[in-house]
Amino acid sequence: MKISYICNCQMPCSSSVGCTKNGGPCSHTSDVNFAKNYKEVLLVMEDSNFVDLSNGFDSSRYYEVEK
Repeated sequence: MKISYICNCQMPCSSSVGCTKNGGPCSHTSDVNFAKNYKEVLLVMEDSNFVDLSNGFDSSRYYEVEK
C-alpha cells in the first residue's frame, strides 16, 4: 500500500517549479519524514482523512486530504 501525505515543503525538491510552494501541482509526499500532518495510523480507513485512489493496475494508493 502506498500512502501520500500532504507535504510540509521542506524536501530538497521544494525549490523546483513543480512544488505547490512555487505554484506547481505537487503537494504530497510518500516520505513520512516530510509529512505536514503525520500521526501514526494503524490502518487507513474509508472514513479517515485519506482518499483511496487505487485502480486495477496499481497497488493501493491513499492520499491525505487537507481539511
